[in-house]
Amino acid sequence: ESTCLGESKEDLNMDREEYEPMVGSVRRKSGEDGVNVSRRLRDGLWIMALLVGLGLGWWVEYSGEGRGSSFYNAATSADCDKNLGRRWLFFFQRYFTRQMCTAHDGPESWSGIEVAGSELRFFVIGDWGRDGWCCQTDVGYEMARAAEVVKPAFLLNVGDNFYQTGVASVDDEQWQTSWRGVYLDNYKSMETIPWLTVLGNHDYGRGDPTPQLQYAKREARWVLPDRQYTKLFHLPGGATVLFAFIDTTPTFYNYSKSLMKLFNVSYEQSRRNMEWLDQTLTDSNDDWKVVVSHHPILTRGSHSGEEKEGFDYLYEVLRPVLLKHKVAVLFSGHDHDMQHLDDGELQYVISGAGSQVRDLSDKLARASKAGRFGVGRQGFAICDIVGDLMHLQFVDYRGTMIYATNMTRTPWKR
Repeated sequence: ESTCLGESKEDLNMDREEYEPMVGSVRRKSGEDGVNVSRRLRDGLWIMALLVGLGLGWWVEYSGEGRGSSFYNAATSADCDKNLGRRWLFFFQRYFTRQMCTAHDGPESWSGIEVAGSELRFFVIGDWGRDGWCCQTDVGYEMARAAEVVKPAFLLNVGDNFYQTGVASVDDEQWQTSWRGVYLDNYKSMETIPWLTVLGNHDYGRGDPTPQLQYAKREARWVLPDRQYTKLFHLPGGATVLFAFIDTTPTFYNYSKSLMKLFNVSYEQSRRNMEWLDQTLTDSNDDWKVVVSHHPILTRGSHSGEEKEGFDYLYEVLRPVLLKHKVAVLFSGHDHDMQHLDDGELQYVISGAGSQVRDLSDKLARASKAGRFGVGRQGFAICDIVGDLMHLQFVDYRGTMIYATNMTRTPWKR
């Protein structure tokens, strides 16, 4: 007899002991086939992901143009800041591209000005430490390209060196990912240039910027012997230039007890810092007196509206000291842009466009009147002292010289 399914009666009457091993064998074979299919599917997905990642990496590297057509290097706060420390998210970009916003030319096509007869040449940059994001790598490349041509003696580093909260120790990985790996390791022209540094508020992010001072004892190119210090340069013609570096974070945030607590600073620190600057400039008989701080006292940048109380207070306490001692220029950062201002008695240079940038907002009327130039674009400044003049030029992240002017040693005499 047979059944409608075609099995013989003998098959159907098979002992359980004989039948179950056969079923198990079929199940094992079916299971193995399923595993093999899953493995092939998984391997295929990995290959597709790799190809997509390489394609995105290529697109990221060659499609970006500074203000954010590149999906990860956008200059806006929302797009830049949210990616800090999330390098895993951009694995393919990190390992298969150069992490740049735009293509770059070689040093032979550099468009800046090599000032004839320069007695002292230096770069100025601030607000940069973002692991190479936000066109920071582009600015580093263009600084190196310019350095091959003009060979600066040093660099003024005007603070906010490591986002968002400074470095935790002298061994923090950001020393490599935000500084050495971006500016020094790959460029012979930048290998020996010292970075004369001040602290910014983000360097106080953990309430203790001490690791940056400690690192200066390990690395000669990172110059930060104290929170306030001076450097004196003798020009070939016999004149002297004094740079006074001051920590403005304790003073700038005097208007907010909560921010002073966050940054672990005090009113006493603020008082001591201003007394130090006053005495330092009193003791100086140098031809040029230049002050370097993180916070400006005049700005047309986005912070001018957000932190008006801080700017008003710093203007009130710092500007009289600068005028009293006939300081020629105040260099600073904090606002993420490049600006030149001149109020008729003092000249101001803001170079805080080392990575993320913001548009100008013009919330301070006195700054708007003093404004000579301003742009929210990544870049850096080059300065040359020739006699009684300081030549200033701003170079953007593409290597284009976008502004040039002369500043005088004696602005109060005009």
